[in-house]
Amino acid sequence: MAAEIPAVPTKLAEISHKFYIAIPPPELAQDTAIVSHLVQLINDVYTTAEAGIWDGNYLRTNSSEVTECITTGQLALASSSPSSPWSSPENIQGCLRITRHSATEGELAMLVTSPTTRGMGLGKQLMMFGEEHCRSWGAKKTKLDLLVPTSFKHELKSWVGPWYERLGYRIVGTADFGKAYPKIAESVITETEYRKFEKDL
Repeated sequence: MAAEIPAVPTKLAEISHKFYIAIPPPELAQDTAIVSHLVQLINDVYTTAEAGIWDGNYLRTNSSEVTECITTGQLALASSSPSSPWSSPENIQGCLRITRHSATEGELAMLVTSPTTRGMGLGKQLMMFGEEHCRSWGAKKTKLDLLVPTSFKHELKSWVGPWYERLGYRIVGTADFGKAYPKIAESVITETEYRKFEKDL
């Protein structure tokens, strides 16, 4: 059963297009139904979005990571129920991980939206929320990464790179994915390029 945890209005909470976006209270991490829903949503979306890049055993996240992200205030959630956003797992339609990379830099990752919300601008809303959250602690820049296959044209990856650029991000270089994530790099089954993006806030 989902926890009855009320929304806590803050200057960073955003309500638009019927979605409520906020950093949920840490105690939401104790709600196993919410955590399980998020793990399933994230893994399902990534499995589809990154098909052809990973082997069949790779999963983007797990309950331990999601629990830690909520507990530490690193996971913004989008709910379809502004009045009671965390009352049911099914209310949660998307998420974005926001990490304080340094005193002046924030990092955005694990952007996910439910397939039922596609075309509604939720991804952009989550990105805007993440950037504003970074500004709130004084960040001057946000970063994000994109792993792109080079051995074939990946339809989604070919779209999302330019989408980031339309949001104001620019490619500042590439990195060695194997060195950055040696354990999970073993699950990559094709040649890739690990692109680094930045945006001045």
